[in-house]
Amino acid sequence: MRRATLEDLPVLQAVWDVSRLPGLELERHLTEFQLALRPDGVVMAAIALRVAGAQGWLHSEAGYTAEPPSEYRSALWERLHILARNHGLVRLWMKGEPAAFWQAAGFRPATADELQKLPERQRLVLSLYYHEDMNMKEIAKTLGVTEARVCQIHSQAILNLRPAMKKRFER
Repeated sequence: MRRATLEDLPVLQAVWDVSRLPGLELERHLTEFQLALRPDGVVMAAIALRVAGAQGWLHSEAGYTAEPPSEYRSALWERLHILARNHGLVRLWMKGEPAAFWQAAGFRPATADELQKLPERQRLVLSLYYHEDMNMKEIAKTLGVTEARVCQIHSQAILNLRPAMKKRFER
């Protein structure tokens, strides 16, 4: 496992292409890319992380070789755990429904009660982003606001969910 560097960008783009992921969007909006490598140095998988304050957002675990996910997921999780600790993250979010491995590692959607406490606009942005798979630009067009405003609303929603998440981790 290692952090991707600028030299890895062509490999990351190939991984995203194989996985049918929006490479340009990932490149622009995410801050960390981690690579799982085979012993011979070939990239098996990649996962992206965006850090915003005390929140981390995982995006698109993508396998690149024939190895099954069980070959690299535990290494990805260990690496993400270290990154979360180094960045002081209290919550890691994952887009979409997490695979069984990630659920066992503690990833889960926010509860209905936690979401209900958010202002309506914040709930709407989270719903469009995480459930409707819309990107920030599409949400901005739908809501008639700027992309920057959508990012701000999203960040506010995440920050508003933080106390509930912190309580759950302290139990």
